[in-house]
Amino acid sequence: MIGFSFSGYFSTDGFMPHGMCYQWQPGVLALHVISDGLISLAYLSISATLLYFVHRRIDLQHKWIFLCFAIFIIACGFTHAMEILTIWHPTYWVSGGIKLVTAFASVSTAILLIRYFPTALRLPTPSAMHRIVQLETLNRSLVEDSARSAIAADAAGLGFWTFDVATKALHWDESMYRLYGLLGSEGDEPDALRESRSHLANHAKFELGVTDAPEAGCDYDTEYRAIYPNGVVRHLKAVAQVTRDADGHAIRMLGVTFDITERKHADEQFRLAIEAAPTGMLLMDLSGSIVLVNAQIEKLFGYPRSELLGQPMEMLVPERFRASIPNSRSGAFSGPTAHAADLYGLCKGGSEVPIEIGLNPFLTSEGEFVLCSIVDLSQRLEIERIRNEFVSTVSHELRTPLTSIRGSLGLLESGAMGALPGKAAEMVTIAYKNSGRLVRIINDILDISTIEAGRLALQMRIVALAELLQQSVEANAGFAEKCEVRFVLEQVSAGDRVMADPDRLMQVVANLLSNAAKFSPPGSDVLIRVRPGATTMRIEVQDSGPGIPEEFKAHIFTKFAQADASATRRFEGTGLGLSIARKLTEAMGGSIGFNSMPGQGSLFYIELPRVDAAPAMLRATQLSETAAYKVLVGLADSSEMGASAIVPRLLYVEDDEDLISVIRAALAGRVDIVPARSLREAERLLREEEFSLVVLDQLLPDGNGIGLVDRIAEYAGRALPIIILSATDVPHDAYPKVAAVLIKSQVSAAQVATTILTYLTFSGP
Repeated sequence: MIGFSFSGYFSTDGFMPHGMCYQWQPGVLALHVISDGLISLAYLSISATLLYFVHRRIDLQHKWIFLCFAIFIIACGFTHAMEILTIWHPTYWVSGGIKLVTAFASVSTAILLIRYFPTALRLPTPSAMHRIVQLETLNRSLVEDSARSAIAADAAGLGFWTFDVATKALHWDESMYRLYGLLGSEGDEPDALRESRSHLANHAKFELGVTDAPEAGCDYDTEYRAIYPNGVVRHLKAVAQVTRDADGHAIRMLGVTFDITERKHADEQFRLAIEAAPTGMLLMDLSGSIVLVNAQIEKLFGYPRSELLGQPMEMLVPERFRASIPNSRSGAFSGPTAHAADLYGLCKGGSEVPIEIGLNPFLTSEGEFVLCSIVDLSQRLEIERIRNEFVSTVSHELRTPLTSIRGSLGLLESGAMGALPGKAAEMVTIAYKNSGRLVRIINDILDISTIEAGRLALQMRIVALAELLQQSVEANAGFAEKCEVRFVLEQVSAGDRVMADPDRLMQVVANLLSNAAKFSPPGSDVLIRVRPGATTMRIEVQDSGPGIPEEFKAHIFTKFAQADASATRRFEGTGLGLSIARKLTEAMGGSIGFNSMPGQGSLFYIELPRVDAAPAMLRATQLSETAAYKVLVGLADSSEMGASAIVPRLLYVEDDEDLISVIRAALAGRVDIVPARSLREAERLLREEEFSLVVLDQLLPDGNGIGLVDRIAEYAGRALPIIILSATDVPHDAYPKVAAVLIKSQVSAAQVATTILTYLTFSGP
């Protein structure tokens, strides 16, 4: 019977297709087939989507609702599919069975939903769910932040504590116990532990701070010592904030404690190093107040340190120098070091002592400080005075009798005083020759002493190289003839001019010529030529001698250096010539060097700033102020600038009115200065007016002047020479872009004016 029932379930006997009810009308058939087909597809796709959603959302709550609806919708879809099938095949038993399943699924779903309805009403709204999600996210963030803070605090050695004002109870975390060398599990209460591990005086200070801070309305900050169980003393620092209620009453203190033992040891080592320094050492804060001095400061100024601590540093400087001290101090913070020289210190008794101050800024956990090293220059100045007196004595007391001796011997050697016996004439010749050598040695020693003492006076002016080199060749022709060589001066342009002291330049060239002649083989030529460069003129002296040994090249400009003893015996020399030549060349703002290959001769050269092109290598600070003023006089007297000359215009980008006035006065009408007090104003003037030169400060109200360097040619329509005149160090990458760099603290107004005039070309109308 079961088999019959199953086969009868799919039987169509005795039934007619549903299409006959539609009388097989195509329109009706199409309408029902399309409608049922679309409904069936929609039901099946909806149920598939619900099942896929439940599968992917493993965290989904109340999944059974989605599954019940999916089963119900699948059954509905098959019901509509059977409606299409029964149009042609009357399988009504199957269709009825599917409808029964659909009825069971729908009734079950309805019953479950009705039972679930009260629970559904208690579910939070979407906004409430959003808040719950936010709270959960925030809670996770707090947990993570707390974990990170705990890790950081443990790594930094921080201990946290709270103090209840009402109960006077102090609560520590595990890290606080570790700061005392114990574990929290060892059982001591914090108060008892602190009582037993702290020195009595420091403990009293700690207690006073804890009890007074809440009532005084201030935060708590103190340092104290704790003793480990093994007797080791550690330095601790505790800081805290006070929490108050709505009425302003203190409720509790939240604090943190950390170990500062290493910092204390470093401070002590620093203090001991300062105290042991052989020079005076003084530490001041950013405001200029003295916070630390050593014994040498007490000895130098006569003050006990108790009278110096907390006082302004200016009290150690005479009134006339005090105005410069704040500038020096603030300048120290703009760079790694700063130095102030040519000062006098004011002692307690009112006497003054020459000093030199070195400023070295540094940053600590307690703020910025400046370490000042103060050196007593009394002994150094006394040595310089003795040396200067010795040079003056030698200059007068030796040169005068040597001149008489050499003159007398010259008369005897020439026969002007009558004929001498053969032996006597030979002795006089030897004496005359060696007296000349002695004069040269004394002159060289005096020149070196004068240069090293800083008393070299240069008469700087425009020098035509063609004329100067011709005079040098003629003046040394006798020495060339004696050495059996010939000086050959190649063609020099009349426009090749440099800024130099003509006498000193002649001395340098004469030294190079004499060296070339001494070391050249007889019958050879010594070549002299000038090679113009973009910013310099190069004077070359080339010989065909044996060259300079490789091991001697590093010492060739040192004093008393001589490579070949045999050459020295043939041609007298002191070994000071090239050393003097180098110092003189550098004093004139130039450089000296050489190229040499053993067996192929040597080429010595001098490079000096050319007049018609501004050299970046010109160092106005290498000239004394006296020499700088003489340069101004030399340029003013030059025939180039007559009454009809066009005065060149200079754009001076500077916001300091006083400095503009000083430079204008130093130039004395030789240049028309147009000031620009900001970058914006400078850009406008460059577009609207013509200038021959730009002088640029680095620090301006609306930006850094270095940024204008690359744009000057664009604004002016042509390249202009640029001089940077700055109070601070200039970046190295700016040097190739400008003509010269001058630091305000290292140059005088005359030296600035000298540099400006060197770069300008005066032309007639």
